[in-house]
Amino acid sequence: MRNGGFGEAVLEYMNARHPEIRVEIVALPDAYVEHGSVSALREILGIDSDSIIRKMQERGYLRNKGKCMGAVKINLESKKG
Repeated sequence: MRNGGFGEAVLEYMNARHPEIRVEIVALPDAYVEHGSVSALREILGIDSDSIIRKMQERGYLRNKGKCMGAVKINLESKKG
């Protein structure tokens, strides 16, 4: 879900606190999605790995065989303790 989903919340947060970092939302459209194989649907919707990499290259996020430029790593693992 693109509108009102988790990605939109992250985008709003990052725009408010780190406007220098570009954020792209990768999500299902806010519309009915046909039935089919998962891999075929991901490709049709543009959320398979090849489509995401192509979009990142087109927008200048990647260079030299898919290496990220200025990527931010976020650790989502919970800390024990």
